[in-house]
Amino acid sequence: MRFRKRKTRSCIASGRLDRSLRGVMKRCVSNTLVLLIAAALLNVLVAWACLLWSPYTSHLAPPDKPTADGYPPMIIGPYGERGWWFSANGFGVWQAVPSGARGTEGGFLYWRGEHTPAYYRGGWPMRSLQSKVTFHDYRARWELPAEEILHRGMQTSLLPAWVRAKEDRRLPLVPFWPGFAFNTFFYFVALVGVRLVWRRVSVPLAPLPS
Repeated sequence: MRFRKRKTRSCIASGRLDRSLRGVMKRCVSNTLVLLIAAALLNVLVAWACLLWSPYTSHLAPPDKPTADGYPPMIIGPYGERGWWFSANGFGVWQAVPSGARGTEGGFLYWRGEHTPAYYRGGWPMRSLQSKVTFHDYRARWELPAEEILHRGMQTSLLPAWVRAKEDRRLPLVPFWPGFAFNTFFYFVALVGVRLVWRRVSVPLAPLPS
């Protein structure tokens, strides 16, 4: 009889422990998901903030010395496209836009216009969002193909003046996956650290013995 009572008590205690462990696991999983979502949103907000207000601090132009055919040599673009690429960098911002060239029978005269595809990226510590203009089209924005609208993102010129956004920028809607994954993990670790510090600070200290 005593053995049965001990066994019953042991089973009850084991059941309580299992429920307690399951509760802890559920809280850990839910907290992790919340922090991951928050890190991804923070990733997007930081990228947009950089694109809205961070200036370009360095510029790179293709060589303008003509080769034997009379035109400057083309260089390799972000995805292997050959062209006369003009790029610019700043804190959390980057762009690469190919240019056209104007010439005569005597050869190259000057750079002319912007061609496509053009790329615009934003994010910190890595570029995590990308806008891509595949072709120039004079149709209204919403008359373009849906995929083009998505990859172009939103022009900063459409924002109200009080935002004071940089001109000729775009707010991307498509992740640039290597940077997006890294930045999300970076902000996740940062948020976990902040949460741990907050919990440590918010725990009331025990009163000192008198």
